Amino acid sequence: MKLLGMIFLIAAVAFILLGVFLKLAAFFFVSMLTLIAAIVLFTILKKNQHNQT
Repeated sequence: MKLLGMIFLIAAVAFILLGVFLKLAAFFFVSMLTLIAAIVLFTILKKNQHNQT
């Protein structure tokens, strides 16, 4: 019974850590994509501005 409780506790902690890690990974991935998109948009706008003048 005590062993089962320990296993459950370890599983719960691992699950929580995994969830936190996934959230952080997702946040990092989204921020990276946003940064790349911003750079691409900025370069496109710069090129368009240069072409217009």
